[in-house]
Amino acid sequence: MYNPETYFSKEVLERVLQQYDWPEKYELIKSPPSSVIVRFSRCTVVFVEGFDSNMRAFFLNKDTGRNDMQGCLQVYDAVRALELTHHLTEADITLLEGAKSLPVFPSLEKVEQGLRNLCIHLQVYLLPCIQGNFDWVSEYNRQYPES
Repeated sequence: MYNPETYFSKEVLERVLQQYDWPEKYELIKSPPSSVIVRFSRCTVVFVEGFDSNMRAFFLNKDTGRNDMQGCLQVYDAVRALELTHHLTEADITLLEGAKSLPVFPSLEKVEQGLRNLCIHLQVYLLPCIQGNFDWVSEYNRQYPES
């Protein structure tokens, strides 16, 4: 059975998070088996290493106002919902240039770049969420009631 090595850790996430300016301090909490919780004062983001080192992150329902019958809101789902109406600044465009394609096979490089890509999208589209503003989620829930 194919069981690839994992590369994600609290320390790896901390190194990547330090590359960006966040609107407030955060606390990192290891959560078994393969996730790390980033707790801001008004928002929690959970980072998870999936199969073959594919990284994902999501917001907790208690922060977004979604109910327990709905899945937690994934960062990339949130970005897709917001990117059409978000006005990009020059700084945003420069930051987005750092989002890169990922290697195919599991590796530390793939984990680090996956984390950078997530952080870039959090920085460009979702900083208000980090500060507790999820006003847009009610419209998202109306458009995508099954997600």
